[in-house]
Amino acid sequence: MIHPKLERACAYYCGELRNTHKKQRRYLSHDGKAKPFWDLPKCAVVCCGLQNKIYKDHSKPVRRNTYDKVPSLKSELLKYVPPGGKIGDITILPKCGNQVGRCAEPHAAKLCMIDDPHTTIHDLRFSVARDITTGEPMNPCAICVAVFPTIK
Repeated sequence: MIHPKLERACAYYCGELRNTHKKQRRYLSHDGKAKPFWDLPKCAVVCCGLQNKIYKDHSKPVRRNTYDKVPSLKSELLKYVPPGGKIGDITILPKCGNQVGRCAEPHAAKLCMIDDPHTTIHDLRFSVARDITTGEPMNPCAICVAVFPTIK
């Protein structure tokens, strides 16, 4: 279900990021080599929990220790890393080469669940993820669909 309030907040947040965010290093595969370049984060998302308070975040490099504050989210994310792996590793899910925990959705969910400890993964509602540069809607990755049952 699309939540107009969350969608408006996400579109506004993308505009804020375009205007004020410092660029981060990303890598583009070119001729079999990873070539670094500086760009805005790839996507942004907005979520809310039981209190309907809005939490905004964007995709960014993973800081593993921050997920220790939300054990239920961490354990759900760890289901999709290789055996003995950790958050930040490439997922084991087919057709998805993303790092587990790097997407905007887990970062926003983490903020929400830290602020309201009674919120569970099933209580979270998300906006459609948007490309920060263009504002276009993006499909969620396989990890986010598997971890968050409310993402369509």
